[in-house]
Amino acid sequence: MKKSLLLILTLSVCVWAADSWQSKPFTEWSDKEIQKVLNSSPWSKEVSVPAGSGGGGGGRGRRGGGGGDTGDAPMSAGGTGAGGSRGGGGGDMSTPGGNLNSSINVIVSWRTALPCRQAIARQKYGADAATSADAKKMIEEPQKFYAIVVGGLPGRMLRGSSDEMKAGLLKNTMLEVKGKDPIQASDLQTAANGQQGMIVFLFPKTNPIDADDKEVEFVSRIGPMTVKQKFKLKDMMFNGKLEL
Repeated sequence: MKKSLLLILTLSVCVWAADSWQSKPFTEWSDKEIQKVLNSSPWSKEVSVPAGSGGGGGGRGRRGGGGGDTGDAPMSAGGTGAGGSRGGGGGDMSTPGGNLNSSINVIVSWRTALPCRQAIARQKYGADAATSADAKKMIEEPQKFYAIVVGGLPGRMLRGSSDEMKAGLLKNTMLEVKGKDPIQASDLQTAANGQQGMIVFLFPKTNPIDADDKEVEFVSRIGPMTVKQKFKLKDMMFNGKLEL
């Protein structure tokens, strides 16, 4: 009897502690749960980056945010959720804060991962996400590329358009997988909303990442900043499938 009671209590705790993407359908996610998927989940990580140097990591700074939807921010090469400006790497990529010792927090997020697409659909269409044809397309449309968002960047970094700047961003942005050649970013999209902006980097799937790779690291030099974040692939399984 005691063993049965202990088992029930253990299962109850597991259910209570389960993340929203594991415990209930996306159509029931609250605003708080949506933000968790987009800002603090296996697919979305907050990264503190020194604003005035090329180094990664760094101390605490102002919170950049931006992991959520910035207007109709670009999501994939297929056009799902497309909007904002396309292709411009930004005209002013100077030190965001003007202080070599300052840092900013950005969100690095796999926008093509199914849980992220579901969160954005729920955020954009609300209660209609379960029946909307546009939401259905956003969620179910095949993803031709891996799309990774760097959100929470100072908006002025993304103003204007520069082919040279875009080429520099693409050259210095990649996915690194141990034992494989780096996957270089092949295109990018930008969007800005007031003081904050985001860059969506697109990576080809010519050499697909699989669960056996165990870990993948996103690396990008954006102006004076180097943004690095590692992702554990075993944590990015969703409904028995690796979601990137």
